[in-house]
Amino acid sequence: MAKTSFSTIFIAAAVSAVVAFGTSYFVMKSGKAAVSQPTGDEASAYVKQALMNDPGMLDDVFLALQNAREEGQAKTALSAIESVKPALYADKRDQALGPETAKYTVVEFFDYNCGFCKTAALWTRQQLEEHPDDFRIIFKDLPLLEGRAPGSQEASIAAMAVWKQGADLFRKFHFSMMEAKGGFDSERIDQIAGDAGVDVAKMRADMLANKAEFEKHLSDNFALATALSIDGTPAFIADGIFVSGANIPLLQQLLDEKLAES
Repeated sequence: MAKTSFSTIFIAAAVSAVVAFGTSYFVMKSGKAAVSQPTGDEASAYVKQALMNDPGMLDDVFLALQNAREEGQAKTALSAIESVKPALYADKRDQALGPETAKYTVVEFFDYNCGFCKTAALWTRQQLEEHPDDFRIIFKDLPLLEGRAPGSQEASIAAMAVWKQGADLFRKFHFSMMEAKGGFDSERIDQIAGDAGVDVAKMRADMLANKAEFEKHLSDNFALATALSIDGTPAFIADGIFVSGANIPLLQQLLDEKLAES
């Protein structure tokens, strides 16, 4: 039996995806007007011919498919956001920076071991510095990498304990953790906390004394993430709009639009 080439399998999969998506994109791209809805076989043949004529069209259609998928996710998340607003914005256990009267509030689900979260932290830190009266961020610890990267959950519980020592110390600790490379063990967390000015002995005592409370908080964050179909970090609710990943351009656009309303 002849071996099927990878490109053949790839094109077949692409055709199947495109046919499922519909041929409207290809009709629009080619400039031809559709007079009737094609059958499955006709659509498949049309797509194959279009790909032969313009292979670069494949990149465009995959982008269209991705955008459609993300739009669908965003719509689903938007309806879910309305049903969980109190848990998102009014959980007094959450760490938060920026005034409650800020024009723009973003909720971030994050993991201290998440590389993209560290990238996003550069942006959130900058906004807190540039817009101290108009920018607020609420942190939702979501240590999804626990078990795969060292210390995700311990880092989250340490942050909750540091929060009890005040917002200023938490801010220093949080962004120091986000600047750190690699995983975390207890010794490294203590070192970062100490360098940030945290009372490490008190932090450890609070971690022990409030262990059940902090773990319940994390459990509630996971339940909230599930309700919002969040399965990765970072994930943002930016002024009521769902933003997946470290999509800094979109976060910045939403912030600029909000600030321009005044």
